[in-house]
Amino acid sequence: MTRFFSYWRIRLIPNALLLVCSFALTVCCSEKGHAQTPPNVNGGVVILEVWFEGDTDSRMATGFLIDSDGLLVTADHVLRGVDQKPGEAYAPGQPPKKIVRLKIHTASEGDEAMEIPITGLKIAFGAPNDGNGIDVASVRIPLDSSQRSKFIPLDLALDLPVQGNGYWAAGPACPIDQRTETCFELKIPSATITTSTLGKKSYRVQADMIAGFSGGPLLNSAGLVIGVTSWGDHIGLTDAVHEATFTSVRSLIAFLSRADNMPQSIFLPTEQRSVS
Repeated sequence: MTRFFSYWRIRLIPNALLLVCSFALTVCCSEKGHAQTPPNVNGGVVILEVWFEGDTDSRMATGFLIDSDGLLVTADHVLRGVDQKPGEAYAPGQPPKKIVRLKIHTASEGDEAMEIPITGLKIAFGAPNDGNGIDVASVRIPLDSSQRSKFIPLDLALDLPVQGNGYWAAGPACPIDQRTETCFELKIPSATITTSTLGKKSYRVQADMIAGFSGGPLLNSAGLVIGVTSWGDHIGLTDAVHEATFTSVRSLIAFLSRADNMPQSIFLPTEQRSVS
């Protein structure tokens, strides 16, 4: 009998160890592979250049399309033209500045910057003057038939993310003060949610970002939007941002569920659009 149990101990223990090691190796490799492979959101995320009345130069930000008719989502403060002083938190509800020029960069190699006509452009702000809103905004970008084919809208996640890693931010590759062509290419750093997400309008996220990430999406591994970049912890427009507040996807969905935040589709003939 002793010899019988000794035989199975010799056979089973190595096999069990082999299974455990194999499982650990699989988990390790899959996590490592996940960390190295950001979701493909080309055609969905765009880099914005916004000129406001009284400004001498443009401001850089990020946005993303959520339907094939040019519905663009970004941060409220991006289209409102909020001026943030060093170390100051975003105060929603500030009266919007007048946009005098708007460009959209497709954030890919061979970038084609599209000049967006301002006349008649309707912006739905998420932070009304009472200051009780959220830092998101939507605007319907008029696209002709040839331009629509260049964009692949992003889908919104229906479930809240959980605290932890395995997420991705998206924004410009370099600060606007450098003003090179590569600044309008897309950077997708890995991101970690550092606070609880349950019942929250926003959550804190750590990632390798810059100020121009404002309005860009927070993504899960499937490329679904789980948040929108709001204010980061930085002291200047060109500083690196290591942690930022992101508006939750549920807040975004609630914002978009209101009919007045979903502007009607705009379709323009090709000859009415300009490309620079």
